[in-house]
Amino acid sequence: MLRQFFVNPIPGSGLSASAGPARSSGPESCCEPFRAVIEEKLQQGLTGQRIYQDLVEGHGFTASYSSVRRFLRRLDQSRPLPFRRLEVLPGEQAQVDFGSGAPDGNRHVKGTHLGGEFGPT
Repeated sequence: MLRQFFVNPIPGSGLSASAGPARSSGPESCCEPFRAVIEEKLQQGLTGQRIYQDLVEGHGFTASYSSVRRFLRRLDQSRPLPFRRLEVLPGEQAQVDFGSGAPDGNRHVKGTHLGGEFGPT
């Protein structure tokens, strides 16, 4: 959010107008050499624990399960959330709000009752 306000960054501050704060890459994850294997196992729907066990048994992985969890978390952040748009013809679906209702004159909230069916009959 800070990068939105920096049009002319202060020289030497590590901020740029387009990239935001400079990020250090840090040490490479010990899981990086196994990235292809991990991504393949994710596609198969395996859990992090199962991926870790397979890496240890089949690929000589020597790091901890926590390393795999952190790597999976980073992979998950780089993938966009799925978006599914539902399109229906007018009148085929209805949206209903089951709120508590409107207050009456005595500061009591009366429940709303809607009788009948929604949608085509």
